[in-house]
Amino acid sequence: MGLDVNARLEAALERIATLEPDALFITGDFCADEPVEQVYHRLRSRFERFDRPYYIIPGNHDDRAMMRAAYPLMPGVGQEPIHGTVELSGQVFLFLDSSPGVVDDQQLDWLAAAIAEHPQATVVIHHPPIKLGMPFMDSKYPLRDTDRLLDILTRDGQRRRILCGHYHAARTVSYRNLDVLLCPPTSFFIYPGAETFRMQDHPPGFQLLEWADDGSFRQTVYATSDWHQGLQN
Repeated sequence: MGLDVNARLEAALERIATLEPDALFITGDFCADEPVEQVYHRLRSRFERFDRPYYIIPGNHDDRAMMRAAYPLMPGVGQEPIHGTVELSGQVFLFLDSSPGVVDDQQLDWLAAAIAEHPQATVVIHHPPIKLGMPFMDSKYPLRDTDRLLDILTRDGQRRRILCGHYHAARTVSYRNLDVLLCPPTSFFIYPGAETFRMQDHPPGFQLLEWADDGSFRQTVYATSDWHQGLQN
């Protein structure tokens, strides 16, 4: 699409480093179109220079087995779903694998038990579990078969945050007891109101998520401000 995606990612990582986060969460789509094994290994070497823990899940353009060959991941082998629990800085995060465009029953069984054990946990997933009011993505590439997933996420009424990607925009949408926090991409943006695919000219972005000692939560969406007009090669 005429974007230097490696330079955009590098700009975001350099900006993130100045904020000294406890960890990185990377919500999938390492590759575009078809997965390429070399991409995972190259990105691993870059992430490990960051000198912070990082946690990853696959997106719909990723290959689980390729990711497992490149990264130390959660339990499982080959094309089994990549999911599990991460405890970090006093918070619990439940990672789900939606890379086929659906969350399978085995993961949903696990999620139901994990939420019962950790009702205040934050869920991390590539696809948003609800539609976000972006016509193109809502109609073309939503998460499928979400009835049981939403029942598990909402039945206890506990306020719950969902961290996700996939939609190539920055947006926060509340549904029942869920706050869905859509992380902006480091690659291309999609114009939120478009009925058909339409790129939007934005600098690469990311979210900073902060849990304070007093129990409050803060979300800040950053754009890489020193990235000016060089979006096109």
